Amino acid sequence: MDTNTEEQLKQMLKQVETSADKIKLIINNFRVFYGRLEDIAVCHKRRQPVTDISFEKEFRSAVDDLKKFTDDAEEFWQNARKDYYGNNKAEAIRENRVVVKQITIAAMDFTRRGDELFTLYKNMQETGKEVPLRLNWWVLEYCCETIQKTTGRILFMTRDMEKHYE
Repeated sequence: MDTNTEEQLKQMLKQVETSADKIKLIINNFRVFYGRLEDIAVCHKRRQPVTDISFEKEFRSAVDDLKKFTDDAEEFWQNARKDYYGNNKAEAIRENRVVVKQITIAAMDFTRRGDELFTLYKNMQETGKEVPLRLNWWVLEYCCETIQKTTGRILFMTRDMEKHYE
């Protein structure tokens, strides 16, 4: 058995679990922003002064943090896919079925959380479209799409790994 392959699989498992946990925290943070944005939208609709003056700056900072996370995750998984498809790993995959299955389960969790983030983004965008704040929606949309592409690639790779079980 190739120890390097086993370590790579364990590293993939750790990365996908860490990513799922991190995106959960990001989603919780954006839920708070969503509540604040709803309050701002109500104030704007009623033509009242907005008292939450730090919202725009904090929101932009959170989106920048999300972009860094998505860029790092995308880079890791591109390299992982390149390493996996660049070598013949059929024997190592057969010997590490449990790890591959764990990666698949964690990737499904990561995918669900990515979908949840995208739904939250769409709801926030709908609520905030009338608010005269300069929010970087395009970066948030880019991050959501990147997460969806990355999770799709992870799931495709794990399905390919599972073909070696037999």
